[in-house]
Amino acid sequence: MKVAYLPWYTRDWRSDPKVALLSWEERSLYRDMIDLSWELGPLPDDAAAVVRALGAPDRLVESVPGILARFWTKVRAGWTNPRLERERKRTKEMIERRTDHGKKGAAARWEKDAAGNAHGNAPGNAHGIAHGNAGGMPRAPEPEPSEGSTSS
Repeated sequence: MKVAYLPWYTRDWRSDPKVALLSWEERSLYRDMIDLSWELGPLPDDAAAVVRALGAPDRLVESVPGILARFWTKVRAGWTNPRLERERKRTKEMIERRTDHGKKGAAARWEKDAAGNAHGNAPGNAHGIAHGNAGGMPRAPEPEPSEGSTSS
């Protein structure tokens, strides 16, 4: 399941002493690396490929290994950020819980509706509308036979 949003804690970001030691460009690069990893998963083990994927200037290739070493963990698939992966797991679990609660709520509503509420009576309402009982709507005029027509 892909999650459309990334929970972001500005106070944590701005108060992290390791982040504070980064230059403005390095902080921007690190943040973009987090965003890219949120979308795609582990970052490739190739600094030039990371910079290209971000659309960052080539001169930042030399900054990538230091950022990876400081904030990321090497895994078979590339590089992951431990905090990002904890947030991904927590967010997915929250979405699954909310989805389950929503399904249970909908099931309870439909069960209640089946006992006589408007939704439970939808087939009956549709039958009445289809047979001309649509709350005072005028009926379509019947065609009159034209002169000279014969009926057999």
